[in-house]
Amino acid sequence: MDYKQHIREVIDFPKPGINFKDITTLIQKPEVFRACVDELALLIQDADVIIGLDARGFLFAGALAYKLNKPLAVVRKAGKLPYKTISIDYELEYGKNTFELNIDAVKPGDKVAIIDDLLATG
Repeated sequence: MDYKQHIREVIDFPKPGINFKDITTLIQKPEVFRACVDELALLIQDADVIIGLDARGFLFAGALAYKLNKPLAVVRKAGKLPYKTISIDYELEYGKNTFELNIDAVKPGDKVAIIDDLLATG
């Protein structure tokens, strides 16, 4: 399936010069969302843990963890998880941020699949 035809492009969002790829139009169509999750599941079926990145990555990660019967761990922006965390800083085309993961979310040797939304800027 050509998923690009189901993704809306929003020009100059979140700031001028950025063309944002909006996945809400894809997930609003159950048959397209289901097909996308089914295809992604084939690619990551050997993972031990599914990790969803805040926040739109949660949409696909939750569906994939459910479909594959795998543990789901979430990575959130700094200060959003109540337990002990590990963190990493990262840069975007339009800013900087920090991600955090609970220290007990992944065990040594686990094979993980990290799920984010589609690339915001392509």
